[in-house]
Amino acid sequence: AQVSEDNEIPDAVVNEMKALGLFGQSIPVEYGGLGLTMEEEALAAMEIGKASPAFRSAFGTNVGIGSQGLVMFGTEAQKAKYLAGIASGDIITSFALTEPEAGSDSAAWR
Repeated sequence: AQVSEDNEIPDAVVNEMKALGLFGQSIPVEYGGLGLTMEEEALAAMEIGKASPAFRSAFGTNVGIGSQGLVMFGTEAQKAKYLAGIASGDIITSFALTEPEAGSDSAAWR
């Protein structure tokens, strides 16, 4: 109820999410993450969403588009530099795109 009323997630809840490793669900264990499979990650998201759908938004970008480019295509140096911080929630990732021919439609980017 507090999240809905205040339109924000309390710092104490975000800190608990960090302590549980929720910011690094999809990041491999060797880089400080939980190394969950896609199915395990989806099941966790459904359980967390039962408490408040807003909770998933606190760490969702870190788990998905914000870290997976590095996990799948990053150099070892990039992975070593960034993934542990992303997994701990100390680094919050994002995705931004604007291209002359595509605008913000990432599927249209060439």
